[in-house]
Amino acid sequence: MKFLVRYNKHDYATLPEMTREYEVDPGKLGFVLIDYQNDFLHDQGLMGSKGGNMSAARQVIKPSMDLAAACREKGARVIYTVSSVRPDLIDMGRAWREVYYRSRAPVGPGSAVGPKGEKIGYYIEGTWNTRIFDECTPHEGDIVIDRKHTHTGFYHTDMEHILRNLGIEVLMFGGLTTSICVESSLRDAFHSEFICILLSDCCWEKSPLWQKATEEIVKTHFGYVTASAEVIKGLKAA
Repeated sequence: MKFLVRYNKHDYATLPEMTREYEVDPGKLGFVLIDYQNDFLHDQGLMGSKGGNMSAARQVIKPSMDLAAACREKGARVIYTVSSVRPDLIDMGRAWREVYYRSRAPVGPGSAVGPKGEKIGYYIEGTWNTRIFDECTPHEGDIVIDRKHTHTGFYHTDMEHILRNLGIEVLMFGGLTTSICVESSLRDAFHSEFICILLSDCCWEKSPLWQKATEEIVKTHFGYVTASAEVIKGLKAA
C-alpha cells in the first residue's frame, strides 16, 4: 500500500515541508491508539474534571475508529494502550508521583462513583477511569497493552516484544495527549528502530501550540505526519 506523508527538509533556516509517497506492506503496519480511556475522553474522567475540553478531544474518535476498521480489514494490526497503576500506587515511580501529586491530585481514588455507579479512581487499574471509552472498544484480534505506568507505551511493558513477534516495522500513532503520551511513545518507538508516523487528526492536545510543536518535531526528527484519510485511501487501494 502507498500513502502520502509529510516531513521537514533539514534546511534549518526555513524547515520547508516536503511530501513523499510512503510504501509499506499492511502486514508490517501497526496503528497504536494511546490511552483512549475514560480518564482522557469522558467529561467525568481525569482530564475533564481538570477543565479539559473533552468535546474537542472526542473529535479524534471518528477518524481513529475509521482507520482502525480499515487496518483490520487489510491485515494491519491495531494496538491500544491503557494508562493505569495499582490501587496502592506502588508501581507509580518517584518522578511520576512527584509531578502528578504537585499539580493533579488526587492521583488514585477520585470520586466515590462514576457516571453509572462504577468504582472510580484516576489512573487506577480495574476502575471506570481506566476503561477504554465506549465508542473506542477494541475488536477481537486487537492488542491491548493495559499496564502502561508512564507516559510511554514502551517502558516496562511488553509492547516492543509483541511488535517484534508480529513482524511490525512501521507504527502510526494516535491518541491523547499529543505532546505527552503520544510523543513519548513515538520517540521510544523511533529509538527502537520502528518507522514512525503521527496521525494529526487522530491526536488531541490541550494547547494548539503544543499540538503544532509535536507535529513539527516529528516531521523534522522522528518520522512523518499524515492524516487518517490518506492512510485509509492507501489501504483501500491495496
